[in-house]
Amino acid sequence: MVVKDETGKVITKLKDASGDEVAVSEIITVSTAKDSNGKTQIIMRFEPGYKLESGYTYYVTAKIQPTTKAYLKYQNESYTDTGDENTDEYLETDKKPGKDTRNDGTSSKQKGFYSNESANVTYKYNNKTYEKPYAKPVIQVNASTDSHTVVKQWENDSDKVAVGVELKAYVTEAADSQINADNPKYLTSADVKNLPTSMQVNLSEANKWTYTWENLPDKYFYETTDGIKETAIHRLQLHLYKEVLLHL
Repeated sequence: MVVKDETGKVITKLKDASGDEVAVSEIITVSTAKDSNGKTQIIMRFEPGYKLESGYTYYVTAKIQPTTKAYLKYQNESYTDTGDENTDEYLETDKKPGKDTRNDGTSSKQKGFYSNESANVTYKYNNKTYEKPYAKPVIQVNASTDSHTVVKQWENDSDKVAVGVELKAYVTEAADSQINADNPKYLTSADVKNLPTSMQVNLSEANKWTYTWENLPDKYFYETTDGIKETAIHRLQLHLYKEVLLHL
């Protein structure tokens, strides 16, 4: 928790109800608690009688990490939320209250998942209680991806003819207990949103007999009674017309 004045200077002492200067930590406390739904709350409390200083900004910072539930939702639905404007931190050296957010980062008007369900400040002014909501930022998952390249090589130039190739993604673990190495689950974009809707390509002179699939997800998430699990996504490469396995 940090307090800054309008110039960006960090304030280390505040005046208590008696007008005496005391450490910031004696006026403001930050704690966490679970709400009725089991979600974590971050609470900043001010000592009764403390009056907010004009031009001061009171910061509380938390590092937010996406959960496996977020990865599962991203896999099944992709991003579902859009960050409010000015929800990215301004990082230049002239950062100060009033100039501490920006609108061109990974949150402001960007797709992602809301990092908090809500954020509000409750305060009193002229003996009347007010509540003000804060803007809602988003975060993105750090989804790991891979690429896969196929190359067709010919022994004789006279044999060259366009060749169809299909890449299949599969897992040997899933929510269905019948899925295993001998009975894999083949995945489509209906199972994993970031898989291409089609993984068939034609190799020819036009693409120099090679093709690379980029940004292929390499982890699969599924839900069980024991929680959300993850497993590796495997791939195999098939010759479409002769039904010959080229690569595992």
